[in-house]
Amino acid sequence: MPKVSVVIPTYNRLPMMNEAVESVLSQDVEDLELIVVDDCSTDNTVNIVKTCCDARVRCVVLEKNSGLKKKLKERYYLSVG
Repeated sequence: MPKVSVVIPTYNRLPMMNEAVESVLSQDVEDLELIVVDDCSTDNTVNIVKTCCDARVRCVVLEKNSGLKKKLKERYYLSVG
């Protein structure tokens, strides 16, 4: 079970997604999980995250655009760290 959970809520943030994911994964804490919560992006954000070949990364795609507060509240329960 990871000790640290990092949640990145996103909506159409393709230009910065690689940098955000790499930043989290490069931290000294190796016992972590990264949960990217996509709020129905219309760009290629989800595909970038899904091509990440790291078992610590999970991508959750919401069925409809629901806003930041709901994204974080619902996905908090997915974290184990």
